[in-house]
Amino acid sequence: MSGLLHLGPVPVRPDPGLWQDLRDVPSSVLADVTRDVRAAGHPLAMVAPRPGFIGPAVTVAAGSLAQWKALDSVQPGDVLVIACDGRRDCAEFGAVFAAIAQARGAAAIITDGLLRDRAEIAALNIPVLAAGSHPASPFDPSPGRVNLPVTLLGLTVRPGDLVAGDGDGIAIILVESLGKLADRLPAQKAKEAALQKAIDDGQMPEALVAGLARIPVQPPLM
Repeated sequence: MSGLLHLGPVPVRPDPGLWQDLRDVPSSVLADVTRDVRAAGHPLAMVAPRPGFIGPAVTVAAGSLAQWKALDSVQPGDVLVIACDGRRDCAEFGAVFAAIAQARGAAAIITDGLLRDRAEIAALNIPVLAAGSHPASPFDPSPGRVNLPVTLLGLTVRPGDLVAGDGDGIAIILVESLGKLADRLPAQKAKEAALQKAIDDGQMPEALVAGLARIPVQPPLM
């Protein structure tokens, strides 16, 4: 620990063999499998359309220097998670930072704050989600935190937690929940596939019809 940065230990990254099959699973499906998966959407939005991603979190909170220090911790496949504590008077990072993160192999960058150089970041290949944009340079002299738990849009993210994301938002998966997720995911996928097939065939699934029939209807106001 120093006067400028509070550094946590190097995060323990889960074995990719436990989660690599989740790479192509939409965040919406992950969020429906189990309540252990926590999700966040608006105001997060992709800077430019990119494929979905998943990877262990490298966490950052407060302090302009903390983002740069966090790059020392990034390994290929990691997801940088930058929590801004509601700051809206400047950007958290710009295109130079995003380009370095991409060069280091980061799978994505997520911030609940703002960014700048939107066009330049959109031209990169790395998925970036943010709450908006701001032209001002990031500046925050307070002590930053790297690889310690952070709060992002009300959700706690720990270093090493798995973070999946796509155009809908993000899903945070606790390592200890991977077993439950793996057990339940096939059934959720089958349910989604059956529903889509019924829609494609022009049918209304019986279970859905029955559920709609049970929705109480208020009598019309006279």
